Amino acid sequence: AAAAVAVAAAESAPLRTPLDTWQTVGEHLDDSWKELAVAIMTLYSLRTSGTYVEQKESAVLWQYQDADPEFGSLQAKELLDHLKSVLRGFPVEVLKGKYVVEIRPRGVNKGEMVRRILAQLTARDPTPIDFVLCIGDDEADEFMFRAVDGHRQQQQVAAAAAAAAMQVQQQQRRRSPRLDLARGGGRDDGKGLSPAAGGVGGEEPGAA
Repeated sequence: AAAAVAVAAAESAPLRTPLDTWQTVGEHLDDSWKELAVAIMTLYSLRTSGTYVEQKESAVLWQYQDADPEFGSLQAKELLDHLKSVLRGFPVEVLKGKYVVEIRPRGVNKGEMVRRILAQLTARDPTPIDFVLCIGDDEADEFMFRAVDGHRQQQQVAAAAAAAAMQVQQQQRRRSPRLDLARGGGRDDGKGLSPAAGGVGGEEPGAA
């Protein structure tokens, strides 16, 4: 059988899972912040050799892997603080990764991709997912790790609830025969009448 593979073209771009066609994460996004962000990043690139601005479908990145390590790191920190201050009123996240400062729409990240994939797989087959390998190397990957951990916690809660429900059912089944005997009262069980139906030893009531 063919392997079930999910593909995310980028953190904020189309996603395709084994269960459906391509879909976009974060449709109808507000990109009114882009022009301002690009202008600020371009200014920092002009004064920092070895850096450049990269525009993606819904994200903007300031790359500095080719800059002087010490000066590039200082400029990245200054740019990060500058962008967070200027873009505070916009629905975006400003993050510092491995040799990159990134701006992207809030809520559109690797974690959202992972949540969608796990949710769709679970909806298709409720059997708990027993193994997830998640690998990352910078701050932006923390969203992924939190999504996987959140799914694990949901599975634990669901398993505990199922176990508790099963225990209640088993206790109810064990009590049922006793309730039947109690309701039976003075039924004839083939060995004579019970004391409730007649006198002691089968005598008629009132016999001397």
